[in-house]
Amino acid sequence: MQTKPLMDLLEVARQFISDPIHSIDSYLGGHIHDTYLVTTSNNGKPGRRYLLQKMNTYVFQNPQRLMENIQSISLHLQKKASFFGKDPKRTTLALIPTFQGALFYNQQDYGAWRVFDFIENTFSVESPQNLDQVRDAAAVTGDFLQMLSDFPVDSLYIPLPDFHNTPKRYQDFRTATYSGLPERIRNASKEIAFIHQRASWMNIIQDGLNNGSIPWRVTHNDTKLENILIDSSSGNCLCLIDLDTVMPGSALYDFGDAIRAMANPAGEDEKDLSLVNFQLPVFDAYTAGFLESTRQMLTPQEINLIPQAAWLITLEIGMRFLSDYLMGDTYFKVTYPENNLIRSRTQFKLVDDMEKLKNEMREIVRKYR
Repeated sequence: MQTKPLMDLLEVARQFISDPIHSIDSYLGGHIHDTYLVTTSNNGKPGRRYLLQKMNTYVFQNPQRLMENIQSISLHLQKKASFFGKDPKRTTLALIPTFQGALFYNQQDYGAWRVFDFIENTFSVESPQNLDQVRDAAAVTGDFLQMLSDFPVDSLYIPLPDFHNTPKRYQDFRTATYSGLPERIRNASKEIAFIHQRASWMNIIQDGLNNGSIPWRVTHNDTKLENILIDSSSGNCLCLIDLDTVMPGSALYDFGDAIRAMANPAGEDEKDLSLVNFQLPVFDAYTAGFLESTRQMLTPQEINLIPQAAWLITLEIGMRFLSDYLMGDTYFKVTYPENNLIRSRTQFKLVDDMEKLKNEMREIVRKYR
């Protein structure tokens, strides 16, 4: 990450923080915003810490509405925490306003900035360390959905319209197959056919949302394990962070996106597809934890569609990687020309695995429902 001049960062930090500042360091985490760890000084020693972020206003074009979302969601979660046996201070990142009472600082020379309280004695991981952690992470995601089940869905600003609208993503993909780079279209003929063969099943969740058979809920929409803080002392999962993508959606999206990432022992960039496998024990553990938290909230239809949700979101993400490859890599960051094509292949390998394991996945859901 490119580091801004320290004086610029100090000027921004002082809009939120009154204590003397000991240090400001680049903080690795996330792919959208620039993040820094601000450490204050307590009698010359390191004191309270904060997260300082420069918001990506190219992706999130209305920072005021975005921050209003985050503030209202955070306050709601803190109010609900005690009822769910949680510590309100470790249930979500607390937003720190500017000294003028604003939710963020916006200055022409510096951009749009925000500050959160840093939750101490925590860490995060990209891949699950064991199945207990998978189940625990699922329960945290389920609790998140439960705590927001009475939040007014219609009051939320939608920062990324059609984010998980799979039929819309398919239409965008079809456009890419016509207007993309000709050589790349030829190179990806097998992957293009793979998607077209599954087009008739892409509406299953969106149609349910549209006709009311699947309820609209307040959903996180980025439930990968990296976005869950883990307590360093107990090893227990604490809370979901990164609330930028909280908006109306289906609980099935949050299940599917999490299991897509956790059940693959290889990374998204893995070229050797023999190393990419959908791990059924991870699906079992995640389903157990998720339904333990949400069983009383979810409708029978939602529970029935859990296996299809895992399949659909994985297919959707693969389709987005492939669309970006065809269009010349305009959205996802890449390190070499075929990067997005490789990413799409890992997702399609998982899709193929899930199709072969669909009966076992349905049986697991029946076991825990």
